[in-house]
Order: sequence, then C-alpha cells, then structure tokens
Amino acid sequence: MKNSSVLDSRKRVGIWRIIFVRNIPYTDARRNGKIPKLLLHRIFPNVRYSLWIDEKLQLVTDPYQILERFLWRQNASFAISRHYSRFDVFE
Repeated sequence: MKNSSVLDSRKRVGIWRIIFVRNIPYTDARRNGKIPKLLLHRIFPNVRYSLWIDEKLQLVTDPYQILERFLWRQNASFAISRHYSRFDVFE
C-alpha cells in the first residue's frame, strides 16, 4: 500500500483505513491469513459489513455494488464467491 498509494498521517488511503496487525500467532502466513478472514466479526464487532479480497484478486468495482448485488438484492446476510479453480472443499 505504501509503495502504490498515498498513505496519509492518519494511516488512510482514500476512504480506507489501514490497520497494522502485531503479535501474530503463527510463523506461517497462510495460517495468519485465516484469522481476519474467519474471525473478522470478533476483531471488529461494530462494523456493519466486511469484504474479504484474496491477495491474488483485485477489486475493480465499488464495494457498495458488490454489497447491493450479493447481499441486499438477495436479502442475504452472507455471500461467498465460487473459487476460481477449485469447486470441492475437500480438494
């Protein structure tokens, strides 16, 4: 983020606030990545919506459009996308 965007003194890039995580429990980055992905509601209990974007993907649309299409239009509380290469959770 620091190299490709303007990070201001309040640790913001545009409307996004950057949160630095310290004292991570594992040495494996893959295991540490599961913590915010699966427990975001415990880390940030007061947020209304969360959007997880894998590091291999890039957000190319307004996040509100994603919420509208997959949550609000369907009257859903949870949405998940299909994996780009795997379709079986046991693979």
